[in-house]
Amino acid sequence: ICLPSWASNPKLELNLAIFGRFYLLMLVRFSFSNFLSFRDEQEFSMVASREVQHRDRVPFIEEHAIGILPLAVIFGANASGKSNFFAAIQAAKDLVVSARPRPEDTINIQSFRFARESSTLPTKFDFTILVGKRIFRYQFALTLSHVVEES
Repeated sequence: ICLPSWASNPKLELNLAIFGRFYLLMLVRFSFSNFLSFRDEQEFSMVASREVQHRDRVPFIEEHAIGILPLAVIFGANASGKSNFFAAIQAAKDLVVSARPRPEDTINIQSFRFARESSTLPTKFDFTILVGKRIFRYQFALTLSHVVEES
């Protein structure tokens, strides 16, 4: 995730309205559960903590009274789930942008692999995104056969 150079100036109020004709779009939070190697809910958040030492380097969204981190790094040991985390984001994106052709078609989703009962439980995805100065949340849960929940 990358902010334009004008947004990294701590002296400027972070104006995320419209830059030219383009809206700034940023993932603020993403969580998911029952997907590949993750049974329990996992959360990725770009919301800054209340720590004040580096507050001058964190863009602040006054309308929502939150700081948004300009950069994130994901690291971990081999086989710790980094690739499956990115696979979860990709799977959720694919489900949102590509509609099923017919209601009777199977949904291509891979639930938690290490427990049989997980295949009958819904896989859940939850996005919070920043578009301009507005924050939107979209969440859905689904099984292989149907969407269980959407809001």
